[in-house]
Parts: sequence; structure tokens; C-alpha cells
Amino acid sequence: MYYFEQPYMTGLQLHLYTILPAGLLVVLQFTPVIRHTAILFHRLNGYLVIMLSLISSVGAIIILPRAFGGDFATQTFGGTMVVSTTIAYIMAYTNIKLLQIDQHRAWMIRAWAYFSVVVTIRLIQVIASLIISKMASNQWLVARPCKQIEFILGPESTLQSYPDCAFYYNGTNPDQQVVVSAGFPNGNPAEIAAALGITFGGAGWLGLVIHAFFAELYLRLTPKESTRLRYVSYTRQLAKGMKRPGYAGTVVEHFGDAEIYVPPSQFAQKGQEMGHAGGAQDALSG
Repeated sequence: MYYFEQPYMTGLQLHLYTILPAGLLVVLQFTPVIRHTAILFHRLNGYLVIMLSLISSVGAIIILPRAFGGDFATQTFGGTMVVSTTIAYIMAYTNIKLLQIDQHRAWMIRAWAYFSVVVTIRLIQVIASLIISKMASNQWLVARPCKQIEFILGPESTLQSYPDCAFYYNGTNPDQQVVVSAGFPNGNPAEIAAALGITFGGAGWLGLVIHAFFAELYLRLTPKESTRLRYVSYTRQLAKGMKRPGYAGTVVEHFGDAEIYVPPSQFAQKGQEMGHAGGAQDALSG
């Protein structure tokens, strides 16, 4: 109902018309053959994906107050999604501009692990809605405006199922709300919508935790690719004449307790290795 009203209609269109093409185009960004052979396309497509998905986040913010009932869990989850994906994009963009390709890869993986939560949410929603609907009919309840229920059921069915909506129809209380129980999938459409609304916020938070965990797990399980890209970053920063090649981006050495980075080409002799480590230490402290 609300999505036929402004500004929610504009927000929904803005969100869907940008995130759907971004979700399709990002597949090309993670396709190795394209990254290696069509570098210009990879770069331009990356800018397009970032622009589209950031615009979609603006649309998401607009519709949050009404999305699946707009309860506190839903709005805080939606806000967290917008903030976390935007931060991940900023980190990815900053690192690629500094030629820190390994960190760019890591943050782009994180960004789209967060974005793809919306897919997992649907599965969790369905399972959770089935579970809560099997419980006692008065255990999972939610208040919904009669105006919204009328849009779903029509006037006659609304009054039949929710007699208290008479105050809405006779003008006594245009904002009259009634209690709707969760009923998925065998309830009336209002009860099905209630079940999905009740579970959306929790499903979102659970999905975000799952995706964040597996994104970090994947990054830990692919150290060879990270090492390879760290060396590529080092060589490109060195070629650009940067003062601290290998450390231009947001590498862990700047923030935590980590071994000094030694490029593979320096492993030939121990003396060379120690010499480079000392130089790297000077670079970090310089």
C-alpha cells in the first residue's frame, strides 16, 4: 500500500532499478578472465556497480520506515546494511587508488557479501515464519493499521476478520490499528504479511552475521591469492615511485601486530631478506 504513495514509491523504484542491474554486473567483476584480460572494462564496470549500488542504498533508506512494517529491528538492520556496505566501498575504492590491490579485493568481497544478505534473508524468513505460525495463535502478534489491512483484504473481509476496524470506517479513528497474528502460509493474506514482517528484522541480522562470517572465512582460506596480490601491489607501488611500496593502502601492518612484509623476490638470500625487512621497518616508522 505505502509503495503507491510518495516518497516510498520513488524510494522503491530507486532501490530496485539500481540494485538489480548492479547485482548482475558485479558477477563480471568477480570473473577472473575478465579481470585479467579486460582491465579497462573491469575498471569502468566497477565504477558503474559502485554508483548503482550506492544509489540503491539511498532508495533503501527512503523505504525503511515502511519496509515489512518498519519496526525497530528492521530499521536498525537496514541502516547497518547501508553503513557497512558504504564503508566497505570506501575502503575498496581508497585501496585501489593507492594500488593496494589485495586490500581492494578483500573489501569488495566484504561489500558484496553484505549486499547478498537479501537473498539469505528470504530463506530465513520463510523458515522462521513457518515456525512462529505453528505456535499458539496468540504468541506472535503485531499491530497493523486498518488502512493497510483494507488494502490487502478489501473492506468486507477486513470488517469480518477485524471488527475493531469499524472505528476506522466510521471515521472515529482514521489511524485505528488492530492486532494481527502470524499465519504463514495458511492464514489470510494479512496474517501471512504479518508473519513475514515479524521475522524480517531478525532474519536480516542473522543473515548479516552469517555472510560476514563466511566472507572473513573465505579471505582466511585464500592466502595464496592475497599474497600474490600483495606482491603485485608492491611492484606497482614501487614502479610509481611511492615512498613506502607495499604499504600504501590499509594493510594490517599500519594497525596491528604483523610481520614486516617481505616480497617473494627477496627470499633468495637471508641477508637480502633481513636488509629488506629493515628497510620496510624504516618505511613504516618513517
